[in-house]
Amino acid sequence: MADYTQAGASGADTAAGASGADTLAGGDAGGADTAAGGGAGADTLAGGGAQDPWYSNPLFALEQDDKDYLATKNPASLKDTVANLRSFERQARDRNAVGLPQPERVLEWDGFEKLGLPKDIKNYALKLDGVEGYEPAEWKGLMDVLTPALHGAKVLPQQAELVVKALAKFGHDLKTSLDTASDKAVKDNDLRLRGEWGRDYDKNKALSQRAMAVLGVAEKDQTTLDAILGHAEMIEMFHKIGGMLSEDQMDISKDTAGQLTPDGARGERMRLEADKDFMASLKDPAHRLHQINSKRRSDLIAIESKRSVA
Repeated sequence: MADYTQAGASGADTAAGASGADTLAGGDAGGADTAAGGGAGADTLAGGGAQDPWYSNPLFALEQDDKDYLATKNPASLKDTVANLRSFERQARDRNAVGLPQPERVLEWDGFEKLGLPKDIKNYALKLDGVEGYEPAEWKGLMDVLTPALHGAKVLPQQAELVVKALAKFGHDLKTSLDTASDKAVKDNDLRLRGEWGRDYDKNKALSQRAMAVLGVAEKDQTTLDAILGHAEMIEMFHKIGGMLSEDQMDISKDTAGQLTPDGARGERMRLEADKDFMASLKDPAHRLHQINSKRRSDLIAIESKRSVA
């Protein structure tokens, strides 16, 4: 009886305690059944069958080309595969890693080229098309100095573009502000003169223009004349000068030597009529020199008419 009990207990131990590892090591059909019925699934997944590699298990859902790839690497287990992947990524990072520069020797750092800084300044091209306030012709002198400075300071092209864009915007906004302030000042001064001179505004301004013409300002520099006429203080000054001159002195048909001769008047008239700006003022009644130049031409014609007829 004792022998039977012992034998039965032994069989129970064998049936109940048979480990998945022991069964898988045997590789028989009964072991597979035991693993499927109550054995450790993790052991089965990692170990696979005796005939097929572990990665062929349907649970991995691998395509055939994936299996073929793994077959060329022949990894022992899933754990080995993960370890290999980690090692590969670590080596790839180390290979592409760029060390940090020393703060006191940053310009000597060899990583700038890897970041996109051209070694040759000829290839240091900035994309500035369409940048507000940037005009290539106007900026040429500045860029001839700024470009080598930026390249020498190891400023990447995309960073240099931001610097130039900021400078261009600043210049554009400043010019706009100054132009606006200048226009406002001219308008304010003109309004002040109109208020002070009232109905005599046009007459007094015309006297200022005649005085300028007598002094040769209009002939010497049209730009200067434009600038002067835009400032009330200068208009007032020439108005005072005009009031101090006699009508004889204000007669622009005379030169420093006195009365022009008829031939001299004819030569002067022909010279003036060859001047496109002079002729434009005659044709435009709204031109600021229309009255002055019209009178000047009439005076010259009057002198010229005194020519003796042979």
